[in-house]
Amino acid sequence: MNFLNISKQNLTVIKEIPVNINAHFITDTSESWIFSHPKEEEGICEASIHYISAQNNKKMMMEQPLWRGYLEVELPNEEMKKDFFENICEPVIHVILNIHEKYKDISHELYDFTYGVLKKNNPDVREIVIDQFIYTEIAEPDDGGIE
Repeated sequence: MNFLNISKQNLTVIKEIPVNINAHFITDTSESWIFSHPKEEEGICEASIHYISAQNNKKMMMEQPLWRGYLEVELPNEEMKKDFFENICEPVIHVILNIHEKYKDISHELYDFTYGVLKKNNPDVREIVIDQFIYTEIAEPDDGGIE
C-alpha cells in the first residue's frame, strides 16, 4: 500500500486556496491525512484511509451482520450469492473524508485529489471507495483530554 509521500511537504492549490496535506498517523494498513489552510491556520479536511485486503474484504461481506442483511436483500438466490463471493477476490481502499462545512464548496476537488493520489500510488487496486461527510464543529472532552 502506497500512501502519501511523507518525506516531503505536500502542497497544492484548490480553487485558489493553498492547501497543505500532511500525514496525521500511519499504520501498516491505514493512514490519516490532514488538509489545512496555512494562511487561515485552520483545518479543511481529514482523510481516513484504510486498505482492506482481499481476504478481509470477503470475510467482512460474509460475516458482518450489516453486509449479510444487505446481501440477503440484493442477492435473493444462492447462485447469485455464490457468484458474488467467488468474485470478491480483490483488495479495496476505503476513505472517509471529513470536510469542514466552511470548505464544502471544494468537496468535489478534495475527493478528486484524494482519489487521484491513491490511484496513482496504487495502480493495482481497482476499487477505491470514498465516503464524504460535512461537519460543523469538533467536539472535545470537557476535562481537556484522556487520563
